[in-house]
Amino acid sequence: MSQKQKAKLKKRAEHQHRNELRKLELFNAALRRAGLSEAFHRILPEVRNGWRGMMLPVPEIVLDASAADCEQARGIQKQMPQFLRIPIAGRGQEVSAVDMVCVLIPLKTCADTLVEYLRRCGDNVETGPGRHVVDFATQMGAFMQRQQNLLLKDFTSMVWMTMVYNTRIDERVFWSKFANRQTPGERSFRRS
Repeated sequence: MSQKQKAKLKKRAEHQHRNELRKLELFNAALRRAGLSEAFHRILPEVRNGWRGMMLPVPEIVLDASAADCEQARGIQKQMPQFLRIPIAGRGQEVSAVDMVCVLIPLKTCADTLVEYLRRCGDNVETGPGRHVVDFATQMGAFMQRQQNLLLKDFTSMVWMTMVYNTRIDERVFWSKFANRQTPGERSFRRS
């Protein structure tokens, strides 16, 4: 193997390592902001490591080809990543849309699935080794119940305001007056 190939492989490995560290930091920060870090760390390490692999990538905002030339669409595209990371304040926890979509929602799915599996197998999930998973799933469910509506409401309003501020209102709005004119046997509206 040539020096050039070795350097390329080393660079790729370093890049992958940095990406893994970023993902791990995002994962841990989301749990910390949600107040679920302590409950998560009580779960067996094998389970925790498997769940970390279920984390979704950060959403990428891509313009449709028809909007690629639109300056306003590019302005919205530039601001969306900021909105994805803005914490939504609510009852002590400040998670962002990225935290919810990439970490917490997939983690809740994993926890709920494992709890259901343990119950089907007949394990005593209240006192057995799976009790930490049940505790975590319960805390996660309560957290998601509180935060999901706040997140959707606040995030939707931020996106809407960005679109309003970055798009031009069409000045060529045509006003028309509708009059109720009756014709024999039926009603019709006619623009005047």
